[in-house]
Amino acid sequence: MQNKLCFKDISLEDREMFLHFTWAGERRHCDLSFSNLMSWLHVCGTQWAVTDDTMLLRFRIRGHLRYMMPFGAHPAEALRTLLQDAATMDEPFFIQGIIEEDLPLLRAAGLPEAEANRDFAEYIYLREDLAGLHGKRLQAKRNFCNRFRTLYPDWQYVHIPDGNITPEQTDICLQLEETWYRLNEEKHPHSGQSLERQAVIYALRHFRELRLTGGILYADGMPVAFTFGSAINYDTFDVHAEKALTTHEGAYAVINWSFASHLPGSFTYMNREEDMGVPGLRQAKLSYHPYRLLDKYTLAGRI
Repeated sequence: MQNKLCFKDISLEDREMFLHFTWAGERRHCDLSFSNLMSWLHVCGTQWAVTDDTMLLRFRIRGHLRYMMPFGAHPAEALRTLLQDAATMDEPFFIQGIIEEDLPLLRAAGLPEAEANRDFAEYIYLREDLAGLHGKRLQAKRNFCNRFRTLYPDWQYVHIPDGNITPEQTDICLQLEETWYRLNEEKHPHSGQSLERQAVIYALRHFRELRLTGGILYADGMPVAFTFGSAINYDTFDVHAEKALTTHEGAYAVINWSFASHLPGSFTYMNREEDMGVPGLRQAKLSYHPYRLLDKYTLAGRI
């Protein structure tokens, strides 16, 4: 294991290299989505390095150094390398993106216990549940979809696969995002929403380069919802954004159902990310009965 790391800024040209480390793996959390990493670059300034066929990520939040849990062939050895990197910069060692399967590695390395934060647990669903809405537990979601289709018989869903978005569709999504933000910022102002908005706008403007997949929902001859995301690995698709106008009852349920229905059957799971402790968002995500809540842990302190 080499001790000297050469971190570089992440860029759009790094996509295939990231897929080399993530595609065949079993890690399903959204922190490993290349599209997410690029879209949040304005906040984190993420950098990467590879050592001994293991990917290392570091970034800064409000000026404080952070690492992601290493992933690849030798994560345990890479932990020691990250400890040395933090010590070299005289920074506290703070690592996040830790999942339950990583905890034995941390203990074996003699590191302190990592702590989970419920607000950042990710919601993992079976794609067939979201696409089929079968059974009594999802009856309410079927009712929302049926009501929407009754109220808006001219409704239409347009799927946008593999980065194939048109300039017109990009403009439609950007305008819809602006409308959604204006309405929701007035009702529920909080600082994180503007940061998320920047990430969404970046992704929409780089839809092709990021090879995103998305969809637009129309009713009454106008766009009322859009969504997009990308694959985390071979069997898990991550939904990065979903915005709908609540003026059209059931729009959220229909864009969710339509998008899941159009994704390739090779995706067993859909990650709909965290609720960030927002009560209404938590209630909405739980109402779809996730297959798993993927707890994420952090380890903080000077080691």
